[in-house]
Amino acid sequence: MAPALLSASSITKSFEGVSALRHVSFELQAGEVHAIVGENGAGKSTLIKIMTGAERPDAGRLTVAGRDVPHMTPALARALGIAAIYQQPSLFPDLSVAENVALTLETGGIWRRVRWSERRRRARALLEEVGSTVDPRRLAGSLSMPEQQLVEIAKAVGADAKVVIMDEPTASLMDDEVERLFAVIRQLRAQGCGIIYISHRLEEVFAMSDRITVLRDGETIATHAKATLDRPALIQAMVGRTLKETRPRQAVAAGRWRSSSGICRIANEACLTCRSACGAERCWASRASSDPAGPSSRKRCSVWRPPMAETSSSVECQSISARRWRRYGWGSATCRKIAAGTA
Repeated sequence: MAPALLSASSITKSFEGVSALRHVSFELQAGEVHAIVGENGAGKSTLIKIMTGAERPDAGRLTVAGRDVPHMTPALARALGIAAIYQQPSLFPDLSVAENVALTLETGGIWRRVRWSERRRRARALLEEVGSTVDPRRLAGSLSMPEQQLVEIAKAVGADAKVVIMDEPTASLMDDEVERLFAVIRQLRAQGCGIIYISHRLEEVFAMSDRITVLRDGETIATHAKATLDRPALIQAMVGRTLKETRPRQAVAAGRWRSSSGICRIANEACLTCRSACGAERCWASRASSDPAGPSSRKRCSVWRPPMAETSSSVECQSISARRWRRYGWGSATCRKIAAGTA
């Protein structure tokens, strides 16, 4: 059997005494999409950084194509054919798309002739391969987040990487862009590349992966073939408990909302505050003073207080004239203090 493209064995890493990884093991085969899943803080990002040389493990062993790598560095990772696509693109905003691609793909000394037409041609071909229509002459800082993500994917494709690590690659992509990304992943898999796919979107994990490794609290919980695992079992492995153990939402009785009028202390404009008997609070602020204040001209403030365990708190708001309220069309309600939970 051919050696694994990338293997991590008993990787351990701590930051200032806080354990991030504890004896984590992982293996990637050629022509495989291997998903890594886990809750936030499970250790996925730390493991990626160790694989790409951004961090050094405290203990453990890394192997690339059967070769031990005692001290992985970013330059060595690129030389070994490991490319990473992170959730936040790392493009230089003041350089063009073609220049950003060239920084990853071109080699040679500082004093050399730059063939600009060749740079742009190569960048355009790579972008078309991943389904992007971005002009290679555009500045990277002018691109939207989805466009930047596609440029990062094009860079990985152009590097002829044997191991491609994708960390939440679809977080900022639209549906059609996600489909194009999946087509690129299938193409890379058919060419014998190994893809490490990290995502919180489990439907994507089941759609694209061949195997799934679950991390929890910095430890490897299990590695399963996709065909042997269903969604509830995967979630149970990720969180360490069954779905029946989750707490239900607290019910709020209908018809128990109390309302008051005043100035929203967050949005600093006229608002209508509603508070339920259990202490939940919502606030609506007017869109503009000149608008008729029907329901369509109101908007939600960013004020939302969840239900409180104890309902002894009160709500206070700054009083305003009934004339101003008639101007907004909300009636002549006066501001008052409402004790939560009282009639």
